[in-house]
Amino acid sequence: RQEITVAGKAGIAPSAVTVTDATCSNSASGAVFLTLPKTDSSYEITWTPSGVSTMNATNLLAGVHSVMIRDRESGCTYEKSFDVGYSFQAPQVDLGPDQHACVGSVVQLGLNKEFSNSVWQDGSNSGIYLATASGNYSVLVTDEYGCTGSDNVKMEFASCENQENPLGDDAVTIFPNPARNLLNINFKVPTDGETRLYVADLLGNVVLNKITETGTSTTGISVESLRPGVYLLYI
Repeated sequence: RQEITVAGKAGIAPSAVTVTDATCSNSASGAVFLTLPKTDSSYEITWTPSGVSTMNATNLLAGVHSVMIRDRESGCTYEKSFDVGYSFQAPQVDLGPDQHACVGSVVQLGLNKEFSNSVWQDGSNSGIYLATASGNYSVLVTDEYGCTGSDNVKMEFASCENQENPLGDDAVTIFPNPARNLLNINFKVPTDGETRLYVADLLGNVVLNKITETGTSTTGISVESLRPGVYLLYI
């Protein structure tokens, strides 16, 4: 919050200005309050870019806001710009580019960090969402300062019956199965990019996940924390 004393033409220039910063970088909660010698009705006032026509401009986004004041009686004008800042950077959310996948497969959509709250398009609250059908998927997150961020991604699932397995036949060996402590995963050919591994229960809930680096040929996932049962491994 800034208080500024302004000197200028008598009867038109503000005698004082108070600038209130927005809470978040993307929230319309900033304001500029002017103290003028006369009442609002004595002036023609235009704020840019908000279009507000009163001496006090509220619900402003962070940025530069300009005011033009014209005294109806004298015809004199006054113009000035004010910089409205913000207290907290809004969270940045990235679900990645639109994706295509095979019918029957599951695509994991994950947040790039943990947030105080996250709400997906169906109302669920999780850091990971499993997409299984074509459509638009979106998430709204809130951080510890109450700032929000969002992103969306379009998923297209199509039949892949006549397409080859991109990993190749027998490209992955998994042992032991059943596993009690560590599930070993061997790639016949080292991976040529970052590879996501996640374990889900039969309801589709992700219970374990891991990301391997380029060139990985052997890795493992600890399953000690899982209850006995049947789980699915997605690569």
